[in-house]
Amino acid sequence: MALAFAGALAVYAWGAAPTVLTGDSAEIQAVSLLGGVAHPTGYPTAILIGRLFGWLIPGDPAHRITMMSAVFGAIAVALVLRLLVELGLSLRGAFAGAMLYGFSYTFWNSALRAEVYTFSISLALFAIWRTVAALRSCRMGTALPAGLLLGLTLTGHLVFALPVAALGLALAWRLARAAPRPAVGLVALVSLAGSFLLGLTPYVYLVWADTRFHAMDYLRYVDLGFHPLGPRPAYLETPWERVWWLLTARNRLPPEPVVLGPLAFVRGLKTAALQLSLFEPGPLGVPLALVGLHRHWNRPGGLGGLFVLMCALSISFSAALSGGAWMAAVFLIPATLLICLWAAFGMDALTGWITARGRWSAAGQLALALLIAALVALPARILSLIAQDHRIAGAQASAEVDYPSRGLILSLRGYREPRRTGESVLAALPESVLVIGRWSELMTLYYLRHVEGQRPDVGYQPLIYPNMMPRLARWQSEHASTHDPFAIVSGVEEVRSHLLIRDSLSVGAGDWVYFARAP
Repeated sequence: MALAFAGALAVYAWGAAPTVLTGDSAEIQAVSLLGGVAHPTGYPTAILIGRLFGWLIPGDPAHRITMMSAVFGAIAVALVLRLLVELGLSLRGAFAGAMLYGFSYTFWNSALRAEVYTFSISLALFAIWRTVAALRSCRMGTALPAGLLLGLTLTGHLVFALPVAALGLALAWRLARAAPRPAVGLVALVSLAGSFLLGLTPYVYLVWADTRFHAMDYLRYVDLGFHPLGPRPAYLETPWERVWWLLTARNRLPPEPVVLGPLAFVRGLKTAALQLSLFEPGPLGVPLALVGLHRHWNRPGGLGGLFVLMCALSISFSAALSGGAWMAAVFLIPATLLICLWAAFGMDALTGWITARGRWSAAGQLALALLIAALVALPARILSLIAQDHRIAGAQASAEVDYPSRGLILSLRGYREPRRTGESVLAALPESVLVIGRWSELMTLYYLRHVEGQRPDVGYQPLIYPNMMPRLARWQSEHASTHDPFAIVSGVEEVRSHLLIRDSLSVGAGDWVYFARAP
């Protein structure tokens, strides 16, 4: 585990982004450093752990939070190895499986940026490992920590909701059946439910943070964008209602019910199948996973069926809710993890078949397993590289293609473009300007303002129609538009029909700020 952790961390830390990024990553960097509420679903445990990284790690503040992604990415790789050993795999197969997963496209890409994915995956792996142990022992001493970790996993990322439900119900069923008397079983189930609910308590932090007027609060960003002059709608009046919206409304205002048509679900299944078979773990990983699934299914303990159920639930969740290829890789995180676990069993079988035909040392078998893992990962890496620019069978590699993490070896090393652009924009703005922009651009400017104190005189307005127009009218009535214009830092076409663009200003490298001075 130490070797897997150290090797993965060396690669991730080498390629990690050195400073502030854009969009969600810039927001996570700012919220982790300052406290507050992040975009749906809030990710409270990741934000609280990010506060620690912000205090403990030296250097550029934004880079500290990116290093959190790298560190938990390495922890996840080590936990994959540990889980595979717990499932009965040999050390060579477990090491190969850990490397295959650690360098799969979305996971590797996430470890180089400030994101919540590697942290949430680490929580999930820890929970799965301890739940497997609890299912086998049926002891309360192992079941209660497992229940706590299952609850905590849902505070990391809700893509694990259905797999966690399957694990929790399986554990509850096993405890109830193992109890000598019904009363003992009832106590065990109540205790397990209590430990699970205890794991959910980090969500209380979001309720508290929304009442503290943090500089970075996505719920206040929603207020500004959708009802800038008030009042809030009834379902967003109290902090508890606002956090419930954050968790359940899928970022829709007003909330919309999930409408699941059969044709849309089939299209979602096709997208999921293409994502898994092409990119993660790819055209060689999936056949090996089928071999590995057969080997895992036939092992004692009855966990093969549970893992298949978890994978099916993850794929169904993605097909129902991801809404297209762009988010499919994120919604498929649990399925990708499980398929890589089965691929490890398949690689172990292949390694055993080869080494049975000669005399191989333990070190030689380990080296062979790692070589097989690299060869299995290579086609998926090549296809994901191609798919950043060209769709393949209607699918596209979806992990942040706007970042230049291209090539077989992913890296954001030296990537300072968001800081350069953001600082150039702020330096070019006149005093007391109101900046209009999309989420991606505004979050970099938010970070520079609130974390580093750059240009506190500048105001910001999300690019959301038609809600923003009353606030713009009020702002312009309170300012001299010739001296305090609007500054538009996003696509001009989106605002041209609403605002008369009078002039523009280049801030270098093809970036522009557009000004509107007319009413």
